[in-house]
Amino acid sequence: MIIERSRERISSTLAEGALSLTVCLVVVSASCESGDTNTQSPDAMLGGVAPAGGTAGAGGSGGSGTDGGPNQGDSGGGVAGAGGTTPIPMAAGARIAAGDGFVCVVTEDASVSCVGPRFGGTASSDALMNASQIYAGHRQICGLARGGALRCTASTAGVLDDLNRAIPPMSFSRVTIGGDSTTPSYACAVSTQGRLACWGDSLPASSPILGDVPDGTGFRSIAAGREFVCVLEAGGRPVCWGKAPGEAPNGQFVSIGASKNNACGATAEGKIQCWGAISGIGDAFPRNPTYIDVVGASDSDTVCALTMVGQIACVVLGRAVVLADKGPFEELTVGRDHACAIRRDRTVMCWDPATGALKSDYDALANLRAVAR
Repeated sequence: MIIERSRERISSTLAEGALSLTVCLVVVSASCESGDTNTQSPDAMLGGVAPAGGTAGAGGSGGSGTDGGPNQGDSGGGVAGAGGTTPIPMAAGARIAAGDGFVCVVTEDASVSCVGPRFGGTASSDALMNASQIYAGHRQICGLARGGALRCTASTAGVLDDLNRAIPPMSFSRVTIGGDSTTPSYACAVSTQGRLACWGDSLPASSPILGDVPDGTGFRSIAAGREFVCVLEAGGRPVCWGKAPGEAPNGQFVSIGASKNNACGATAEGKIQCWGAISGIGDAFPRNPTYIDVVGASDSDTVCALTMVGQIACVVLGRAVVLADKGPFEELTVGRDHACAIRRDRTVMCWDPATGALKSDYDALANLRAVAR
């Protein structure tokens, strides 16, 4: 049962276009109704203290510094936090991935299970059976084996884009999938040597997604939007290309995410900063928590973020919806109209990011446990 806890109205004026945006902060599940107020501050709703019996940090291990999954070479202390003294742990991912009407999970028996109203059961065993990490976007799923080999498949019949046709001959450490219902699907990835590659059999050769891929090595977190891609350089600086969502900000980031029209990053100080076509997304997140990961979907403008103590906040149309009592969580993914997460006990849940209400289409997840990382 989802219990409404509190809600608060925040009114702020955005600098761009002098747009007046009303931001409703909802904890667990609530509606933004005129006149509803609460004296509890937004910062108090997402606490900054680790839960009893746990250690601060994603998955309960503070400062692990792994940002791409359990088999990555990028590990260490993470990027220094405020003052350069306390590392902000980076969220390890790729055990759960959502797309348009489906979600897939790497389960404790090392298999991949996918559920959802738009999952047609067409995912081939060759693509996912040996996957230790999974990635999804719109109606595509890719599985990454422990040795870095990648295979992709469509989530349902009738999807014309085939991401297997042009996979570069290299081993990968992390992958992202972009595109939506009106644009071709494509994939970009970071190799095990930290180089970048993008491909998509339906993309024109003149596409800036293919032609403007940055050179060099040491790239880390990567995220694709509808028609753009962003990565973090070794030092945590964001770089974007394609039909980029505006100029990337200066500063150090520990994680980067992308929605349909915006890019967002979790800064080295644990804050969320966004840039792109829709203003005010970053400002809508509660300010007090230390965020370690931020995630979007290439076919949605929803953005969700994971805090150091395992809580989640999502921003949908200027409204922040906080899951305060359903965690603590350790990994997060966002689909077109749903968000899903792995709890620290490795159980899985999906919900409507606009309300916090559980999504019955994904009830089968109650019988699954994610693989330990």
